[in-house]
Amino acid sequence: MLLKLSVLLTSASFVAADPTVVDFDKGALRFSCSDASATPSTPLHVADIDTTYSEVTVLLDPIGDIGLNASSPEDSKGRMCVLSRWTKALEDKAAGQGYYYPLGRSVDGIPGELNGNDGDWNRPAGHSAWQLGYSCGVANNTGTNFAAGEYMCEVTLPKTSKQNLKNPMLTDELNTPYYVTYYERALSVRNELARFLHLTTFGPTSSELDALEETYASIKDGTASARPGGKGPGKDADDTATAAETTATDNTTDTSSTNTTAAATSLSHSEAMSKLQIDW
Repeated sequence: MLLKLSVLLTSASFVAADPTVVDFDKGALRFSCSDASATPSTPLHVADIDTTYSEVTVLLDPIGDIGLNASSPEDSKGRMCVLSRWTKALEDKAAGQGYYYPLGRSVDGIPGELNGNDGDWNRPAGHSAWQLGYSCGVANNTGTNFAAGEYMCEVTLPKTSKQNLKNPMLTDELNTPYYVTYYERALSVRNELARFLHLTTFGPTSSELDALEETYASIKDGTASARPGGKGPGKDADDTATAAETTATDNTTDTSSTNTTAAATSLSHSEAMSKLQIDW
């Protein structure tokens, strides 16, 4: 499946208030992770890139809203797009030789190294970083695959064929395949709570996680009337007892009033998790 050279609309989620204006390569091919997002964690071959004999400049769309949960955007987690190449020719890859060599990534919530815009493409850590540079911004010109005013990133991929070490008159030809891969990872509520307890205590227990899961559910539904009953830093038995008494008192409130309040204070996942952690 070939990657669509689709023109994506600029997303406010990754464009700063005053983005950099860039004159992009007018004839450069443009790619995104939109097609790759259909099969997360599966590299999608970009057959149009060929750096055998010369360097190639390509345009890349930041992660933007690709893979975003449209029904609940704040609940989506860990979205990333990675550009990589195989270290050997395609036929060698089929034979199990070589490995994926990372060339860059666009991560939701991670700013770019130059402009600081959310989701901008960044160089990878390690040896490959020195030979690459990503320029991200709003197009100041119009090209074959983009229009002026669109936001994207540009990178020039180096030639892959090298001079033969034994005979400088010869060239070791290397046509390596390129790939884009979309990754996503969503933590379960229990795992997220376990991470929180790992950071704030000596580690979670099953009973603490059970209690916090129940508290989280009540906060998210808008039915919680007291802070979690677990013992966080600085809490003692009196605190827990007071919380229990408050809960018991609140439970005597008129049912219809409680339901009205619950409907009015229903929270998103991120809001409920933040409130639980603050109140804990």
